[in-house]
Amino acid sequence: MQPPTARHSTRSDDRVPVLGTVELVSGIVEDARDLFAAHVEALRDDISARLVTLGATLGSMLIAIGVFVVTGLVLCLAIAASLVALGTAWWVALWIVTLASAAVGVGFVFRARAKARAAGQSVADAAARARSDVTRIGDATATPASPSHLTTEQGQP
Repeated sequence: MQPPTARHSTRSDDRVPVLGTVELVSGIVEDARDLFAAHVEALRDDISARLVTLGATLGSMLIAIGVFVVTGLVLCLAIAASLVALGTAWWVALWIVTLASAAVGVGFVFRARAKARAAGQSVADAAARARSDVTRIGDATATPASPSHLTTEQGQP
């Protein structure tokens, strides 16, 4: 008796057609194309949703920044009016408030620069560690494995 072949299976209800190599490859290519198209569509939908969220967030941030600026301006005017009420000339009060606001702004700029430098330094440190790790791994793989590398000093594995 001969072993069963693809055309003559041992199961009588098996109706899988026998395909040639060309049909199999074209089926694989078609399935890959469909899968790729589905992934592209999913990425497009995800990016679209993220852009809508980004737009809403930026709009809200712009409104908040506008309110913050107006509040700061009114607060500075209130401080200047208080200084005038205490007997300071109106133009001196406005200059005092302006210089104080400028000092706060400069302080924020210096703080942001210090944080940026610290972040840049930590990135540079991480890059240096990665380079040294890659060099160490490269040196270890370049050394041929010999029995002395595979055993301890006592000769045991």
